[in-house]
Amino acid sequence: MPPAAPAATAPIVPGAILALEAIPFVAILLLLAPYLWPLDHAPTSGLSDIHHYHAPMVQLLAAGFRRDGELPRWNVEDFAGMPIVGDPQAGLYNPVYWLLSLWPTVHAFGPLIIGYTLAGAAGFLVYARALGLSPAAATAGALAFTLGGKLLLQLVLPGHTVFAPFFLAPLILYVFHRIADAPSPGRIAAAAALLGALTVSLHPQLLFYSGLVLATVGAAIVRHAARPARALVTLALAAALGVALAAVHWLPVLAFAGEFSRGQPDLFDAVQWDGDTGLGGRWLSDVISGRGAAPGAGLNWESHYYLGGVTLALAAVGLLAWPRVDPHRRLVWLHGPLALVLLLFGLGTTGGIQPLLAGLPGFALFRIPARAFILLGLPVALLVALGVEALGNAPLQRRCLVGCSAWLLVLLLLVATGAALAHFVTLALAATGAALLAGAASLKPRPFVGAVCLVVALAIDTGSIVHPYVQTAPEAEIGRLAPGLVLPRDLADVVRIAEFERSATEPGIPELTVRRLGLETLAGFNPLFPWRFALYASFAGGINPFAHSFDIGVPILATVPGLFDLLGVSHLLHPPGDEARAWRWERRASAFPRAYLAPGPIVVPEGQGDELMTAEINALFRLVDLDARHQVLLHGPAAETALAAIGATAGVPLEPFRPVALARRTANRIVLTVHLDHPGILVLNEPFFPGWRARDGAVEVPVLRANVLFRALALAPGQHEIALEFSPAAWRVGWWVSAAALAVMLVLMLATLARRYSPRD
Repeated sequence: MPPAAPAATAPIVPGAILALEAIPFVAILLLLAPYLWPLDHAPTSGLSDIHHYHAPMVQLLAAGFRRDGELPRWNVEDFAGMPIVGDPQAGLYNPVYWLLSLWPTVHAFGPLIIGYTLAGAAGFLVYARALGLSPAAATAGALAFTLGGKLLLQLVLPGHTVFAPFFLAPLILYVFHRIADAPSPGRIAAAAALLGALTVSLHPQLLFYSGLVLATVGAAIVRHAARPARALVTLALAAALGVALAAVHWLPVLAFAGEFSRGQPDLFDAVQWDGDTGLGGRWLSDVISGRGAAPGAGLNWESHYYLGGVTLALAAVGLLAWPRVDPHRRLVWLHGPLALVLLLFGLGTTGGIQPLLAGLPGFALFRIPARAFILLGLPVALLVALGVEALGNAPLQRRCLVGCSAWLLVLLLLVATGAALAHFVTLALAATGAALLAGAASLKPRPFVGAVCLVVALAIDTGSIVHPYVQTAPEAEIGRLAPGLVLPRDLADVVRIAEFERSATEPGIPELTVRRLGLETLAGFNPLFPWRFALYASFAGGINPFAHSFDIGVPILATVPGLFDLLGVSHLLHPPGDEARAWRWERRASAFPRAYLAPGPIVVPEGQGDELMTAEINALFRLVDLDARHQVLLHGPAAETALAAIGATAGVPLEPFRPVALARRTANRIVLTVHLDHPGILVLNEPFFPGWRARDGAVEVPVLRANVLFRALALAPGQHEIALEFSPAAWRVGWWVSAAALAVMLVLMLATLARRYSPRD
C-alpha cells in the first residue's frame, strides 16, 4: 500500500515531533510505574495467572535448566506428571521466558508487561509512519493501541501475559510494508524472527485470530505494492520461514492436542462451560465509558472492551471524514470492516457472527469468543490515527460536519451510560485539541498545541480504565501457604501430595510454593492436562467426569483410596472443615513406590472411537477390585506382543512384587537398574503419555500403558540397565526443522550485512 499524502498542517520542528512521540512512552511508564519499583513488590490481583501459572512455569524452566543443564520437557510437579512440550501456554521456547529464567521472580513479570507495552507503542509509531500518517496521528494511534481497549486490561487484572505478544503485531506489519516496498534477505529474516517469536509465545487462540488479521492486512499490502507478485512471494517466504522457526513448539502442540482435556470430546463435550462467551447486558456501557470498572465493581474482564469517549469520537472521524478520492480511504475500507467483524464475532453466542463461524475449522476450538476484542485494538487504533489525520487533511466542510456530529453523539452516549465526570473533561479537552489541530479560522494557533492537547486527553481517557488495576504486593506474600497451614515435618520423605477439595484460586499449597520446594502434587493450574488423568482422578474422587469440568484445578476427594496409593500419594492434606478447624496432614504408609515389579499381568482391550471411554471406565472398575501388588492391568495389543516377547505365558512364574529403586530421576529422564530371575512387569507410578521411550542397554523396549494411567515395561530374566526419556517424535522433528530455519535466517542476515559493508566501486 503506497504511503498516503503528506500532512497538510503546518510543519512541526523535529524537537517538537520527538516530544510529541514521547508522550505514549511517558504515559505507559507513569501508568505502570508500580511494576518497576520497588523491586520487592510484584503484580497482583484477586485472580492472577502470573501467580498461579506463568511465574511458577518460569521457575520450573529455570530450575530444570540449572539442575539438568537442559530445558525440561516433562513437568514432574503437576498432575503427577505432564508434558511441557506440547503445552501451548508453557512458553518453553519463548526467548523472553529464557531471560526471565535468569531472575525467576514474580516481580520480573512487571517489567515484562511494561516491555511488551512499550514495544507496542514503538511498533505502532513506525507502522503508522510507514503508512504516511503524521506524527500526531501516529502518536494518538499508539496510545489507543497500548492503553485503550482490552489487551492491557487482560495483562494487569487476570495476568494473561500469554496475550502480551500481540503487542508485536504493528511491528510485524511495518516489516511487511518494508518487504513489499523493497525486499531484502535481512528484512525476510526480521519478519521470520518476529513471526517465530509470536508463534512460540502467544496464546493459541490469539495466535489463530492474529494469523487471520495479519493475513488480511498482508494481502492488502501486497495488492497495493509496486510489484505485487514479488511482494507476495517475499511475504510468503518470510511467513514460511517464521513458521518453520517455531516448528519445535507447534509440531508437539498439534501432535498432543488430542491428549489434553480440551481435545477429548467424549469426556468434556458433555460439560457445559459456564464462562462468558460474550458481552453481558451492560455491554454498551462497558464499551463506551467503562462504567463499573473500579475494583470490586464486578467488571467482567473476559468480555470487557473499553473505548472511551475520545477514542470513539476519533474513530468515528477516521471512518467518515475521508472523501472517496482520498488515498486514506483505502485504510478506512480495510480497518473499518476488520473492526466490525471482530466486534460482531466477539459478541459471542448472544449475537453477531460467532454462531455462523463456530462450525468452521479453528473457530470452534476456543471457549471465549470475546477474546477477539484483544485484536480489535489494532484496527480501532488505526481508525483513531486516521481520525487525527483527518482533522488536518480532510476537506474543511466534511471534517467540521463529521467532527461535530461525532463529538455530539459520543457526548450523548456518555450521558446515557452514566459515565464519570472525568470522561466529559477528557472529551472536552480532546475537542479543544482537535479544533486547534484543525487550525480553526477564529483561533489560528500552532497545530502542535492542538496535537498535544488531543494526545494528552487520549492518554488520560484510555489509561483511566487500567489504572485502578495496576496493583502490587510484597513478593514474599505472594504464593505463601494458606493461613494456618504448616508443612509436614517429614517433608524430605514426601513422594506426592494430594490436597483434598482444592481451590483453584486459593489452594492450601500455591504453585509458587510447590516450585520453591520442588514438591509433587496431584494438582496444578493449567486448563490443559492429560485427559486420562482427569478421568482417573475423577473416578478416584467419586466424581462423574461427564457432569464436572476438570479445568485449572482438580478437586481431589478420597472415595477410592487405593487409586491414590497407586499414584504414590504419601501425604494427604485435609482442609479446615466444620469439625476440624485447622489444616490436617494424613501420612499414608500404603502408598506404592515410584517403581515396582508386579506379577499377574491382565491384558484389557483398548477402545477406539466411540468405544474408547467405555473401555477406560470398565478398566477403572476392574482396577478398583484388583490387588495391585499381585496383578497389573496392561492395555491393548502392544501389551500382548510385549508379553509374548519375554515368554510370559500361563504357567511361567513371574517376578514377585518388590520395590525398585531409581538410580537417577530428572525432568526428562529416569534411570534404574534391576535384576530379574523370572520374566517381570516393571511398573512406574507416573502417567503414561506418548513420547516416553525406554532403552535396556542398547535395545529399545516398548513403553506400555498399565493400570489405566501408568507406564510399564515387560522385561525378560537377567540384568537390566533401564533408561527412560521423554523424547516425542514431533519434538525431535520440530527441533531439526527449527534448527534448519534458524540457520537459514542467520545466512540471510549475514548476506544483508555483507552486502551493506562490502566495498563499492
